[in-house]
Amino acid sequence: MWPPHWDPLSSYMFPVNEGAVRAYYYTSVAGDDMKIRNVKEALRYLRFDPQVFKKSPRQQKSKGVDITATKDMLRHAYANNYDGTALIAGDGDYIPLVDEVKRRGKNVFVAFFATPSLGLNREIALVAD
Repeated sequence: MWPPHWDPLSSYMFPVNEGAVRAYYYTSVAGDDMKIRNVKEALRYLRFDPQVFKKSPRQQKSKGVDITATKDMLRHAYANNYDGTALIAGDGDYIPLVDEVKRRGKNVFVAFFATPSLGLNREIALVAD
C-alpha cells in the first residue's frame, strides 16, 4: 500500500513474499515525465514492477490503471502463472474480475482501506477468498 503523503524512500522495503516472482503496482500520476520517472524508481526500489500511467491534474484516476491491472490479472490466471493473487483495491468494478479469476481455480485475496470515502465496496469482500 502507498498511502497519500507517504515517502517510500524514507521507509522500509515492502515485504514481498520470498516465493513471489513479481509484485505489480498500478497507479496514475499527474505531472511531467520526471515526476512519473521518480514514482517508477520509488516503486522499483520497493521491489514492485511499476505500471505508472500519466493523468491530467483534473482527473481523479486513470482508466489505464484499472484496465491494465485487469488484463494482467486475467492473462496470468489463464497462463497458469499463479495459484493465488492479492488485489489491493476496494472498487466494486473489480467484482467480475475476481469472479472470473476464481472460475479459473485461483484464489483471490482482497485488501483495502475500510474508510468508505476511499472507495470501499463491501460486495467485493463477499466474492473474494
